[in-house]
Amino acid sequence: MAGCDNVDRCPSAIRVFRSLKRCLWRVCMRRLITQNGCSETKLDGFRAFAYVGSGTARLISRAQNVYKSFPVLTAAVAGALAVRNAVLDGEIVHLDAAGVPQFRAMMKRQKPQHFYAFDLIWLDRRDLRSLPLIERKRLLRDIVPPQPSPLLFVDHVMERGTELYEAACARDLEGIVAKLANGSYTPEATTWVKIKNPEYSQAEGRAEFFEGRSFRMAV
Repeated sequence: MAGCDNVDRCPSAIRVFRSLKRCLWRVCMRRLITQNGCSETKLDGFRAFAYVGSGTARLISRAQNVYKSFPVLTAAVAGALAVRNAVLDGEIVHLDAAGVPQFRAMMKRQKPQHFYAFDLIWLDRRDLRSLPLIERKRLLRDIVPPQPSPLLFVDHVMERGTELYEAACARDLEGIVAKLANGSYTPEATTWVKIKNPEYSQAEGRAEFFEGRSFRMAV
């Protein structure tokens, strides 16, 4: 561009690049939630992996810490799955009477607690990560027990992510997660995109809550 010796430092070039980036992002988002997209409600809780085998279970955080403060839920997950071994990806949540996740109640370890499973990584000595997401979810649905149970399946919609997002906002939920239906399980290069509700009431004061000096998280 005229007047710019270094494109990387040229204000005009930077503005153009950012504009293009936003346009590409909007196009990708639109395709993800309307074309070949698998969208789920985003649940407000603790992300966890459930390692199940030999009649026992462990709930593990993304930082690889064992959640020791959910012994009843952990035992219930172990007893709910009739499998040799499995690894499930999901969210630990506290549900109110209307079935809405309540994050602060979860922080206080209030009951009832549930494990919402949205992906299946391993099943009966078989690594499932290379399978398409929609196939992994089919296998997951098959092993989640009938309700009522503390182990729940996160359902999804295909190519109707916009409708799901509008419904999530109307119910004052955190948002949705849009995923490629044919995507493999690759956390290092994720095919998942979180689309948050900007008016989510439980987000208010969240940063201050975690930054408070008196806050100590019991895993």
